[in-house]
Amino acid sequence: MNKYKKQVNKILLNHEEKMLENLESDYSQALADIKITIKELKQSIKELELTKSDQSIINSKIYQLEYQELL
Repeated sequence: MNKYKKQVNKILLNHEEKMLENLESDYSQALADIKITIKELKQSIKELELTKSDQSIINSKIYQLEYQELL
């Protein structure tokens, strides 16, 4: 492998490493956001159950919660 191919490969590797770091950071942020959403949905469901709200609203929140947990 000549000098220029080595330089190109090194640049490509550096770009891939940076992209991987960005993906890991985005994934961590998304996971944190999902955890917050799950916590908020659980609280909302508890409040709706205490106020004896319409069951369809509670079921909708439960569905949203299950979806977030799958993520």
